Amino acid sequence: MSFLKQIGAMVAGFALLSAGAAFGEAAGDGADPETITYRIYVDADQTVAAEAGRAIEMGLRAALSDLDPKSIIPGKKVAIEVAVRDHRTNVFRSKLHMDEFLADPRGLVFFGGVHSPQLIRYREYLNENGVLTLVPWAAGAPVTRAPTEENWIFRLSVDDRKAGVEIARYAVLDRGCEDVHLLLTDNPWGKSNARTLSAGLELYDRHPTSLHWMPWQADLKMLRQIVSRLRTTSADCLIAVGDSVQAKSLIDALLELPRDTRPSVLSHWGITTSDFPFQAPASYRDAVGLKFVQSCHDLFADTPEHHRALASLKKLGGGAHWAGPEIPAPPGFVHAYDLTKLLLAAMRQARLTGEVRADRAAIRAALQKLDAPVLGLIKTYRRPFEPYSPDKPDAHEALGLSEMCMAQYDVDNVVRVDLRAFANQEPRP
Repeated sequence: MSFLKQIGAMVAGFALLSAGAAFGEAAGDGADPETITYRIYVDADQTVAAEAGRAIEMGLRAALSDLDPKSIIPGKKVAIEVAVRDHRTNVFRSKLHMDEFLADPRGLVFFGGVHSPQLIRYREYLNENGVLTLVPWAAGAPVTRAPTEENWIFRLSVDDRKAGVEIARYAVLDRGCEDVHLLLTDNPWGKSNARTLSAGLELYDRHPTSLHWMPWQADLKMLRQIVSRLRTTSADCLIAVGDSVQAKSLIDALLELPRDTRPSVLSHWGITTSDFPFQAPASYRDAVGLKFVQSCHDLFADTPEHHRALASLKKLGGGAHWAGPEIPAPPGFVHAYDLTKLLLAAMRQARLTGEVRADRAAIRAALQKLDAPVLGLIKTYRRPFEPYSPDKPDAHEALGLSEMCMAQYDVDNVVRVDLRAFANQEPRP
């Protein structure tokens, strides 16, 4: 049995979370205070990108494990249940989960997963129905950018608008790319990246030489056909946006080209959602100079907060591989952990009452004006969000361009974010 399945078995049924003597008798109180139960839904792919879906769940649970149940509502205890749903990359299944959330009298917060199409397609539905939505992974630029001020979606993740600039900066200034080609998935996420990558390259006086679209489930045969067109060009860099399966087939196709006609590959972070490094060994990755965008994080930094998060993760995972450098899909854990810390800070500030619909609105308002700094794994967050309007498109984005970095898998298949290069680089536009 894989360690993912082992962990899944360990956490199955572990929906009710708290800290310390959670939900037990209050010491010396006599009568136990009333318990108010809330439910957080996680709508993520737990089948194709299972590692990323599990990492998001683990980040959420690890942050909740420090919760003092009496710290949210004075005189009452708060219990938080986690309801994990698997949309299996299907947008219509996600819609069913959104409907389930709205019908749930205890549904407080709706967490998204890896994929952007669900959130882009139903963005207006989420906003019109007041679904408080937190996004720890999906990077599509339109997700948090509603056409009206009614915006209930908050993101702490890589944002394509910034990712495009960072990938372009690295391509031109670090990799020295002159002839850049784009290979993007033919879906809303890919189309969003077509705009943002082109805009990013223009900042550095470059323009894409060509743009190729690939189906979401592109196989090796399809990618061979696309790659064959690069043989007659002077392509020195290929920027790819896709998932881990497409990335493996792309590298296989590129390795069939003569070395002197083979472009290097810069990728979006979709390749970190699964077991890609075990499917594409280090020699393959090195042969195409693979680098990919990440948030600027170091999960194993020597700080009390990082030690606390990893200790919680190890406990949740039963001591399995989750608390070591080989943790799969690490940004899912890091982002979900930090986003949950912001959520808890907003819940404490919001003066909740137990009336769920009103409490969602109160948390939304509190998220937009958090009073106190919140310590996370990426940084200390100071007013990460603000009230949204269409002329303030980054109002619901917790991370900015200064938190975008490039990364690579090392020989041991561990994600290594290039924080040193980031610290020494020139100011970005």
